[in-house]
Amino acid sequence: MPPADGSAGSAPPPTGDSAADARAEREREGLRALPASLYRFVWRESRRRQVLLCLLTALVFPLSLAPLELQRRIVDGAIRDPNVELLVTLCLIYLASAVAHSLTKFARNMAVGAIAERTARDLRLHILERTGLIEHRSAPVTKKEDKTGHEGSAVSLIAAEAEKVGAFAGDAISQPLMQAGIMLSVLGYMLYIDWRTAAASLAVYIPAAALAPMVQRCINRHVQRKTTLMRRLGDVTAGTDAAEDGMAPGGLRARHADRPEILTLDVMKARLCIFLYKFGFKAFNNLMGELGRLSVLFVGGWFVIQGETEVGVLVAFLSGLEKVADPARELLNFYRQLSQSRVQYDILRRAVDDGAVDGARGAG
Repeated sequence: MPPADGSAGSAPPPTGDSAADARAEREREGLRALPASLYRFVWRESRRRQVLLCLLTALVFPLSLAPLELQRRIVDGAIRDPNVELLVTLCLIYLASAVAHSLTKFARNMAVGAIAERTARDLRLHILERTGLIEHRSAPVTKKEDKTGHEGSAVSLIAAEAEKVGAFAGDAISQPLMQAGIMLSVLGYMLYIDWRTAAASLAVYIPAAALAPMVQRCINRHVQRKTTLMRRLGDVTAGTDAAEDGMAPGGLRARHADRPEILTLDVMKARLCIFLYKFGFKAFNNLMGELGRLSVLFVGGWFVIQGETEVGVLVAFLSGLEKVADPARELLNFYRQLSQSRVQYDILRRAVDDGAVDGARGAG
């Protein structure tokens, strides 16, 4: 029976209402829940810095076009009609634009790194606050031992996921803005200078642009299959069974549960399929790039022979194609990184806000 004075012998176990009250109390203390969307989280944590970074990124666009126009003017103005003074002047302007471009990109990269590190730090602090490690840093060792499992999960999350999500936060807005801006600026310049040569050289990239989303979907499907196989292999080696109905995750037959060597072989096959699509598309994209340069030389050379364009246009277009191809590759890489970062952020969010890490506070 409880004591006559009404004191409780032990605290009642936490209920769903008490857990909700605890979460509300933490929110009053400043421990806000992580947003459901990765971009909402990035905007909440760094919106002012993202705006400044976008303004800095916009300066890269004209500086990326300057070398193309200067190359054209040097060839057609200073070399074709020999003019040493003009050549020196244009070369000095070219040097100045190159230095300005390098300094601007350096400043942008530093800003990206600062946003990434600040975001990763905020995520670490958020997890540490949820686990109570910041509030109880002077707690005795015995108290930490009571939370060993939860702290291990928190440390793993902090080390493995927060760093990756933070790294993406720096590029979340400015990277697609910069790459798409450079690509569109160069395309506009080429079409303005000579739309016929530009259209002929850019037409060969249409098949690659059409295939890119389909190839990426195939890669994502095999990556998901590989991840499922790896998790199943971990279950088998740990002696657990993830499929009560005879089917393993991802539709794998139950025979795999007793045959880890088959799972290992399937993992290898999935990775080989990823390599097939990834490197096959890369080879195809490289071929399209060479055909683009060939189109510039053939079509542009034909117009030069006919007296309808100038040699400087060919020089500028050959450089311009490189400035188009590089941003296109970067945008594809960004899409892959975005898919991975969304998964990593979702792991963090669910662990922190749905109780996997939250329980560390109450474990002590």
